[in-house]
Parts: sequence; structure tokens; C-alpha cells
Amino acid sequence: MPICTKREIAQLERQYSVQLPAIYKAFLLGSYPDVEARLVGSDIDMRYLPEIRRWAQELLVENDVGHQLPSDSFVFLMHQGYQFMYFPCDGTDNPPVFYYLEGDEKPRLIFERFSEWIASFSRGS
Repeated sequence: MPICTKREIAQLERQYSVQLPAIYKAFLLGSYPDVEARLVGSDIDMRYLPEIRRWAQELLVENDVGHQLPSDSFVFLMHQGYQFMYFPCDGTDNPPVFYYLEGDEKPRLIFERFSEWIASFSRGS
């Protein structure tokens, strides 16, 4: 079952003034149901995506992190309000994934490609 419709994806792209990567669009359209099923408790769908970047920025401010999200970044997941993941929307169809956990000094690169994040679910990570 899709996380978002094509129309909702277009709405997100307009709202954030970005072109979302092809692999992420495939994820939103339901191409990886096993991944979605393992994200219980994480905010990943249209109930949250319109606000999730603001929440991530607020978390960085609350934790006095000097790092701000790059303007071309898209926060695609927040978990329980204390951790989030994002990727740059720089025209790459399979971008790197960055992760922030409350208390960290700054977000860090955790996957070189979004496809590696998806593959990590099949490895049980």
C-alpha cells in the first residue's frame, strides 16, 4: 500500500521547492512494503511530512546544535521526536542519508545511498 499518492508527492515537492529523488518516490508509492512495515512508530507519511522539516529544525535548536539543515534537504523520517533522517535534493536519484539523534553534536552520514538504507532492512539492521 502506498505511503503517498503521486498527487501528494507533487504537493511535497511544491511545498519544499525540491525535486524528490526517484528511489524515494518509489518508496512513497509502495515499492518497498517490507521497509514501511518495519517503521512502526516513525513519522513517514502525509500526516507528518508537511511539518517534519520544521520539527527537525526545532530539535536541532533545542539541542543547541550549531548545524542547520541544508536548504535543499528533505527530512523523510522522524522517530518519536528525538531522531530524524534526511537526504539532499540535489538532482541525485539515489542520495546519501544523514541521521541525527538527540544529543549528537550534528547530523552524520549513515548511508552513501538511499538504496543502502532500504537494503539495511533486509539485513535486519
